[in-house]
Formats: sequence, C-alpha cells, structure tokens
Amino acid sequence: MPTVDVADAVAEVHHAAEIGLHLISLPSGQSPGREDWNHPEWDPLWVAAEEAGMVIGIHIGTEAVTSGEVPWSRRRPADFVESTRDGPYTAMKLVACGVFDRCRT
Repeated sequence: MPTVDVADAVAEVHHAAEIGLHLISLPSGQSPGREDWNHPEWDPLWVAAEEAGMVIGIHIGTEAVTSGEVPWSRRRPADFVESTRDGPYTAMKLVACGVFDRCRT
C-alpha cells in the first residue's frame, strides 16, 4: 500500500478491490514528514476503504525509523516487545479521533 501520497493510496484500494482482495495492510507509523493516520488528509483513504468493503490491518513493528534509532538487526529482545504497542496505539488513535476530533493535531 503506498503511504506517501493519499491519492496513490486511494487508487491502490480501488485496484485491490478490483482484483478481489479484502484487506489492506498499513504500517503503524508514517514516513518521516507525513501526517499520522488520524490526520484529516487521510480521510479519503478511509472513505475508499469503506466504500470498497476493505478491512484495514495495522502491521505492528512498522513505525517510521528516525536517525539515531537502533536498526532492527541490532535490537534487544525487549525492543521487539515494545514494538507491539504500535498497532493498538494506532488503532486507538483512529477510533478515538473518529469520535473526539480534538485528537487530531
């Protein structure tokens, strides 16, 4: 799923639905410089997914890597446990911000 451009993501949702897929998988974090999933600019993606009847999957451990972070190949076991927080946290932001607009920054 393209995650840099909203229009590309929407087009991919339509393409995935056309070829019979039922789920789109998104990373838990965004690319550096991009707004988080709960930002209004991503609303067209959520509308397209709903219209296509697609399920949204949030892949844990896929947060954006910033300079200074330890590469995956050199992380400790505790780092992998911490990475499981991303999926539920991202889902919480999406659900809560759908109800409480104040979550959006």
